[in-house]
Amino acid sequence: IARAFAIAREISGMRELWADIEKLDDQVPTSLQYDMAHETTRLLRYLTYWVLRNLGRNLDIERAVKRLRPGIQELTRAPLQWLDGAARAAFEARHSELATAGVPADLSRRIAACSALHSGPDIVELAESRKLTVDAAAKAYFAIGGYFRLDWLRKHIEGLDTAGHWHAVARGSLREALFEVHRSLAQGVLESSRERDPVKSLDKWLVRNQAAAEHARAVINDIRAQTTEIDFASLSVALQAVRRV
Repeated sequence: IARAFAIAREISGMRELWADIEKLDDQVPTSLQYDMAHETTRLLRYLTYWVLRNLGRNLDIERAVKRLRPGIQELTRAPLQWLDGAARAAFEARHSELATAGVPADLSRRIAACSALHSGPDIVELAESRKLTVDAAAKAYFAIGGYFRLDWLRKHIEGLDTAGHWHAVARGSLREALFEVHRSLAQGVLESSRERDPVKSLDKWLVRNQAAAEHARAVINDIRAQTTEIDFASLSVALQAVRRV
């Protein structure tokens, strides 16, 4: 676990991020610094879990950092070039909120990108496996997420109330299943076409899978429109509809 944590910390540039948050002492409210630190901690926790799950026993810190950090840093530098849908709206809202509170532009951008960067390692590996630029892989990944409202699903999964340890475990499992479905969809879309343009790849894939894709979207839209509480069962049904695609 310690090695996985070290890899996650280095690929995310977390030490530099923490140092920049600390530099804001007496410049912004302490509560805002705590909020930003919490966002970085959530990202670091997930990246540590990702490393453990995907790298297994091959926890060579130097090799993992060399392979993953450049792509994740590229994603951090220009998130508006690849974000789409609700994920883009959430980034812009958080960036604006932090900037208005006096957080420097570069730091507010990096903090606002933390939520989307939970997908960073998956995107870097997707780019590597398909021999794409990180930018192209990210655009495909988030275009697919936007089409199937996966950003909406994630928001509501993370907003589920938990009463005790096992509820929290169930919520975490559902969230992880969402990331797995998103990865699988992105891989399938890009493997189905020789297009280098991610938008064209998605368009062609949707033509071939129109019925299944439209059914999944219809299920999600029905759940989004329901007047009753959007609970664990509803979100599980929505995710299963996308998984069947």
